[in-house]
Amino acid sequence: MFRILTNKFLADSFFLVVGRLFMALCGILASILIARGLGPEKKGALTTILTIPVLVQYLADMGIRQSVAYFMGHKIHSDQIIISTVLLLSVIFSFIGVLIALIAYGVSGIIFSYGWFSVSIAIIILPISLFSSYFIGILLAKQEIRLLAFVQGFERAGYFLLTLGLFFVGMMSVESMLLVSVFSPFVLMMFGFLIVSRYGELSPKYIPGVPIEFLKIGSINALAIFVIVLMYRIDIIMLERMKGAYFVGVYSIGVGVAEFLWLVPRALTMVLFARSSIAKDYFSFAKKTVMLLKFTLWCSLLFMSILFFLTPYLIPLVYGIEYNDSVAVLQAIIPGIWFSLVFKILHADMAGRGKPGTGMNIFISCLLLNVVLNFLWIPIYGAIGSAWASSVSYAVLAVLFAIKYARINDISFVEMFVFSVNDLKSVIKIAKG
Repeated sequence: MFRILTNKFLADSFFLVVGRLFMALCGILASILIARGLGPEKKGALTTILTIPVLVQYLADMGIRQSVAYFMGHKIHSDQIIISTVLLLSVIFSFIGVLIALIAYGVSGIIFSYGWFSVSIAIIILPISLFSSYFIGILLAKQEIRLLAFVQGFERAGYFLLTLGLFFVGMMSVESMLLVSVFSPFVLMMFGFLIVSRYGELSPKYIPGVPIEFLKIGSINALAIFVIVLMYRIDIIMLERMKGAYFVGVYSIGVGVAEFLWLVPRALTMVLFARSSIAKDYFSFAKKTVMLLKFTLWCSLLFMSILFFLTPYLIPLVYGIEYNDSVAVLQAIIPGIWFSLVFKILHADMAGRGKPGTGMNIFISCLLLNVVLNFLWIPIYGAIGSAWASSVSYAVLAVLFAIKYARINDISFVEMFVFSVNDLKSVIKIAKG
């Protein structure tokens, strides 16, 4: 244990993994309370309303978080210039994001189904989340990995405790849970203001040429991430429009449980991105990324296999018999979640190098595949059809992106997934060299 904690990469990974496990626990407990407190239909309504701000956030983010990590990591600009630019862009893109969200709510018909009040609360989440996202970029650039793990864990704990309170006093509703969803990113944003103020004055300012530099790298990254997130979320909107809120509620439980499996790998990719952004030898670092990928994939496979077979017992026991239909959804999406680990880890490395647009044609093609499969399968199979569509598109994306990554870094495709004798020793030394 001591040796792990004295190794920078492994120590950062350890603290983030512990933090993510804590966040997963809080998230799972909160999701159980929400599912039991609201029921499938209202749970589906809540999920649908929150989908638009999530999607728009990734688009309005414009990849600024990744740009911050890249420019700070390479010390291209001073901390003050970067902080002032980040704050300026936060204000601008928050305004643009709110406008886009309003249009999206209108075009999708969600605003007419659930009303102005619910939509207005959800939109507030957008600017708060944007500020929080940008501050996370600064913390990653400053290698404040452990502090970030603490802050995010504190936020999730607050979300769970508020949800618990509403559940026990009998005041849980779609509107009250939307208000709780505003509180969590607000806490993260306030922590961000306090921490970032140590590195410079918190004053938005236009520095000629700098915002354009951010957007040149960031906009490509934003588009890449937006396409990825759209693959995860477009099915919710399509399912709600084609089948109704009940099916979204059933689907969200199955997919939500599966997505908790992303938390630990996501912690590793955050560390990977931060380290890649300051790496001098990209090809050498790619070898380390591949080793991390192999260990993550095969360790996750065991846990996911166990979850697959226990799902018929766990879902009714934990969420209630009204969510029995979520069993098949979860089993259908688990293979896709496993495949998605491939492009999540590999894309984090490429984004850290300042090349987030790598494989954009693959992402867009698989997004279109996902949409087509949803159109074909949702009318026939409902929520499980949407889960199948996601799994197939994730699997195709994983294979195609792995092939591209292997070609870029001159690595054998087989080497990316098959263990060698020296892999264990190499992964322990992953932060050295």
